[in-house]
Amino acid sequence: MNNEIQNWFEVTEEDFENDAEREFLIALCAHSSEWVKLGITPDSGFIQFGDSTLTVGIDITDWERKVCLRALRIDFSGDRIVFGEDETGQFGNNFKPGVKEVRDPGNSPAQFADIAARFLVDEMARKIELWEWNTLWFRHRNYVLSDTGEVFVWSDSRNKKRSNLGEPSRITVVHASHQKAQLDIVKSNPKK
Repeated sequence: MNNEIQNWFEVTEEDFENDAEREFLIALCAHSSEWVKLGITPDSGFIQFGDSTLTVGIDITDWERKVCLRALRIDFSGDRIVFGEDETGQFGNNFKPGVKEVRDPGNSPAQFADIAARFLVDEMARKIELWEWNTLWFRHRNYVLSDTGEVFVWSDSRNKKRSNLGEPSRITVVHASHQKAQLDIVKSNPKK
């Protein structure tokens, strides 16, 4: 079994339904050194086999506060990949709106892995901030994607979704790449 795969996922040779799944996962894990540069650790990885689909998940976590912030997901099924953010974090059937699909019977599993690796690195490189409001009456937190301003996780001492809070008491960067990683993706078997 490939060492890079073993570093990231608990998998045995018997788990693979076919050679394409094995080739895809080997090619995807070849990019894992970029993930580490972006603050993602092997305990963030998840893999699931079933129904002719290999599902790979990577959680982006605020380890200090023990909060899973985003669940990135890739489904590979031989001639296509579907990738995006898993809405529930349960790796069931729910993707957030904006999921992308690439279907091309001419692509090799390694080419699909390169596309998936680009998606993962782009998403892992996005800076996440924690905005906190601490008052006498409540404590409220918003996790915010810095590039879009999207609030995607919130918590409140009174379990109340709040708006118009004014300036936060504190803003902390909880996930960021100091420098956006660049992938050197080598095209294998480029189309003619």
